[in-house]
Amino acid sequence: MIYRPPIPNDAPAAHAAPDEADTPLIVLVEDHEETRYVIQAVLEQSGFRVEAASNGREGLDAIRELEPVLVITDLMMPVLDGLQLARALTDDTGTRAIPLILVSAHASDAGEDRDLEARFDAVLRKPVRPARLIEAVRDLLSSS
Repeated sequence: MIYRPPIPNDAPAAHAAPDEADTPLIVLVEDHEETRYVIQAVLEQSGFRVEAASNGREGLDAIRELEPVLVITDLMMPVLDGLQLARALTDDTGTRAIPLILVSAHASDAGEDRDLEARFDAVLRKPVRPARLIEAVRDLLSSS
């Protein structure tokens, strides 16, 4: 299931929404609901569309279906962890060009640092500052 944060019924009408086709789509894969919500809000406030998934399997399905411009994932997750997700994406010719960002508190404890460096375009340690996250996203998108 793809997580979408609730929208209050009494939310004021926003300005005309930009054409979704012109808005870069990011898939966010994070099992911790509060973290997922905060990262999604930061990305959306910076002008990105976000589809969020709560585990690696949901994320992989969303990525294959939606073809995002970038993927952000946690490392430690149920069903399919972030490294398994990255392996599936980088081993597939259809998804290997999608930039991958790992955002995890456990990144340096993974014991597979070479594999992390080989599979991810950026590795950010939690808690990540919103400005640092957006900087990494923009850097990767401008170089792809």
